[in-house]
Amino acid sequence: MAIEFNADFYLQSKFDQLQKAGQLEEFGLTDVASLKTFFEDNGVDAEQHYLDYGMAEGLNPSAEFDTGAYLTAKLAELQNTEKYGDTYADFTVQDVVDVFQASDLTALEHFNTYGKDEGLEATPVGSTGTPSDLTEALEQYETAIDARDTAFDEFVEAAEGANLPKYADDVKADDYIADSIEGAEDALAGAKADLSGDRDENVATAASSALTPTSGSADTGFDGTQFSAANQRDAADGSNFAKFYNEDLIEDGQRLSDARLEDVVNEAQTALNKDGVRYNEDGEVLFEATSTESSTTGIEVGDFVTGKYDSNGDVVAGSTLSSTDVVADKDVYTARQLQSKMNAAQSDLDGDINRKGSNLDLGGELNAAIASFLEDNNDVAGLDTVRSDYNDWVEAIENDESAATIDGLASTWAGNVDSAIEGVFEDVDSAGTDRGDADTDNVIEGVSDSIVTLLDTLDDRFEKQETVANATDNLGNTPTGFDFLLATAMQDDRDGLIAKEEAASELVDTLEGLKGDHEAAVSDVSDAADELGYEVKEADDGILFGEADTDDLFTFDTEALEDLGFVSVTLNELEAGDALFFGTEVEQGNDIEAGDNNALELFVTTNNADDTVLEVENSAYGSEENDTLAVTLTGISEDQVSFDDGVLAIA
Repeated sequence: MAIEFNADFYLQSKFDQLQKAGQLEEFGLTDVASLKTFFEDNGVDAEQHYLDYGMAEGLNPSAEFDTGAYLTAKLAELQNTEKYGDTYADFTVQDVVDVFQASDLTALEHFNTYGKDEGLEATPVGSTGTPSDLTEALEQYETAIDARDTAFDEFVEAAEGANLPKYADDVKADDYIADSIEGAEDALAGAKADLSGDRDENVATAASSALTPTSGSADTGFDGTQFSAANQRDAADGSNFAKFYNEDLIEDGQRLSDARLEDVVNEAQTALNKDGVRYNEDGEVLFEATSTESSTTGIEVGDFVTGKYDSNGDVVAGSTLSSTDVVADKDVYTARQLQSKMNAAQSDLDGDINRKGSNLDLGGELNAAIASFLEDNNDVAGLDTVRSDYNDWVEAIENDESAATIDGLASTWAGNVDSAIEGVFEDVDSAGTDRGDADTDNVIEGVSDSIVTLLDTLDDRFEKQETVANATDNLGNTPTGFDFLLATAMQDDRDGLIAKEEAASELVDTLEGLKGDHEAAVSDVSDAADELGYEVKEADDGILFGEADTDDLFTFDTEALEDLGFVSVTLNELEAGDALFFGTEVEQGNDIEAGDNNALELFVTTNNADDTVLEVENSAYGSEENDTLAVTLTGISEDQVSFDDGVLAIA
């Protein structure tokens, strides 16, 4: 029985082709019905279109008839040397199409009229195997592979971002995942131990490193004799020093509860607010002169003069007073006023950071500007030293080195920024000159405005930081101020430990979740491989081998192979059932000399040994030269291969 031309099926086949090529919008199409209307409006008969164009394009006129399979079968029949000798040895599928068109016959009409009598068969669409089904399964497999790789990449990014060991290519993914999670769990256990106080270090000692008291303040060694007899706060037993530390903060080496620590901070603030003692701007204690001190020339009752602490911790007048020990009223402060100065300096610094960016950001911008300058210029004013200082500081932060090390590197960087500012200007004395807002009139030639501006911005930033540090030290020189700073430093330390424990816990949860994602993706790859039914082999070398008793599917990325330096690949030990996948965008071409400039093509040829050689374009042909990858199929003749939908099957 003859197979009839099915116009609806043909239109669906044409619509699918246009959709795959991304051409629906070009023709204003939305569905098959709109294509049918387009044909009618333009006087196009579907069956005539099949004869003129569709047959050559491989479109199918019926679900019962695969055009590509029939044309390939007809070519194989013509090249049967026992029937026709070498008459059609050089024929291609396109030659078959040309003959059919010249005879005004479609492939379907040829089958109905002659093909059946010639022993040719009609193959239902999709029942050959394979290429369309295989392509879909392969795409699912490759999608699963990509998802697996993405899941692992996300795990590595999270692990390395948390300073866990970096991934090495020679380590199995499962081993790296297990080791990383073990490392994260160890870090969590350590963070919990720190927070619970199981370790020997106490929080007060750790917090004290944030303070740098100057002369007249507490001994930061916390050795039980918190004062030196030479200092203002002279009390050998320390009974009046840091009472929150002695009485409340540490008892039997145990840490305070979070609630108690919060109370300690509040109590320290209250005590500071009530502190009626007066201090100079450096936080050194002052004494209000009485009639006794007024006997000294230049000192009047009520004047504030240099003071000190007696053995009971009370404020008394300093020894050997003179009129030079009188402090002007404007330079007399309460502890609360010194705290306000500190807060104002901190607010000024915070505002500057919000407006202009962090030191890390500014330093990165400056480094980039210096690097650009040094590409075409010799170093001036130690700019490369500034860049090196910044890199050392950043590296110390990333390596979680001690605060002392990080602060020391920051100080070195700041000093060299200041030196560089003087160096990039001509006629500036060693003390520097106030240039206003990055006045660049006398900048050494070649140094960009951005470098000058960033140097000025950072130098100003460092000055603001120093102002905060000095104001903090001054407050810390007062008893209540030091107690407050110590209490808040302890709270900051506790908050840091809590944040560290929370971050460690979150990291473990994150890595466990990503591990689950990776395991699910690995399972999907296994399922996709089973569905595919092939052993997938990526062509990544010049010589590859198939495996006996296994259906191998070789996948090709021609551009990647070209990048690796391969212009040819040889496949050995292939057998029936093996296949090669080049991508659904690749079409089979007929004339390697001409080619289709608008399509990626694959050309089937043979070498002197009658091995099939595939010439696969890396890019659509231009007008000057061919750019192809040669794939030799050792021991496979041309009549054993068929190509469709990006897949070359071996029979």
